[in-house]
Amino acid sequence: MAVQPDLPLIEIKLALALIGIKRYEDALLVYQTLLTKYKNKLSVSLSNFISSQIILLETKNHWQGTIKLGASYDFNLNEASNSNNIYCFRSKCMGSSKKAIAGGEWHYSIELSKRYALLGNHAGQFSFNIVGLEPMKTVSTKKISVLLNGGYQFEGANKKIQLLPIVETKWHDNQYHSLKLGARIAVEYEFTPQVILFGGVELKNKNYIDKYNFNDGNKLSYSLISGYFLNPNLLFFSGIDVIKREKKFKSDSYLQYGTKIGLLTVVDPYKLLVVTGYKYTEFKQFDDYLNTKRSDHNWYLNTQLTLEKYKVLSFTPAVYFNSQINKSTAHIIYSFKQSEVGVNFSKKF
Repeated sequence: MAVQPDLPLIEIKLALALIGIKRYEDALLVYQTLLTKYKNKLSVSLSNFISSQIILLETKNHWQGTIKLGASYDFNLNEASNSNNIYCFRSKCMGSSKKAIAGGEWHYSIELSKRYALLGNHAGQFSFNIVGLEPMKTVSTKKISVLLNGGYQFEGANKKIQLLPIVETKWHDNQYHSLKLGARIAVEYEFTPQVILFGGVELKNKNYIDKYNFNDGNKLSYSLISGYFLNPNLLFFSGIDVIKREKKFKSDSYLQYGTKIGLLTVVDPYKLLVVTGYKYTEFKQFDDYLNTKRSDHNWYLNTQLTLEKYKVLSFTPAVYFNSQINKSTAHIIYSFKQSEVGVNFSKKF
């Protein structure tokens, strides 16, 4: 006599295989059909498992996001070089502040995103981000940035491709400041469960109000990041990026090369992120006003410790420390040291 196969388990395996190749809507249909077809024949544990999988798959097309609130203290808000030197050109003199001004800032951000299922591995993607900064001292400027992007996304078993138009606007001190229009191509590829690669190309056209229209022009960015999971709780990564910035004046236009390394580790109940890197910026043309062809060397260190298991009014707390050193050929104006400590509280939904 032929053995009757366990059809519900076979269909569950099919659904799990579809999830593995990122066919979420097809997997959802299999699970929903299972509950209807075998409504009174499934064990309680199996029925609960299928129901939890349905909820998980349905949320992939719901609005998702993060709210973040925090404060920081910057030891050099005005990026002063602490130099006593003053540079003069054609009866005009300028120089960095003799003393760095320290102060605090409040900051907040809201990130929203939604996936729109199309067919198979294809989907639409929309995101909306607001980032704001409220200074505690007048040396800083109140800033608000709004970023909109939406477009096409392909997600396969080991790769993801996004093609996203970009609209970004900024306000400074409650006044319109700039508009940026562009597009981004982002690629994510998983070679093995341990090795992953991220790449992206982004082009923006920037337009500023008349007072700052010398910054008008294009910005082209390339980035490549590779990650290696030593174990499920420890990720090492490294990356390179290139930025080509065109402005109205060639002396303000530049080419920047950057490299970074870092790690992300989870040691219950903490999550630690450490990133250090270097950027070299070469300006295109001799600047008569600065009397030099400017180039900058920048070293930075960013760290953040997140207390994953602790909550403050349902928000997850984190503390961070950022530091950078900038050395410039136009050292009187653009050489400085800066460090910042801060805390933020985030909530995902």
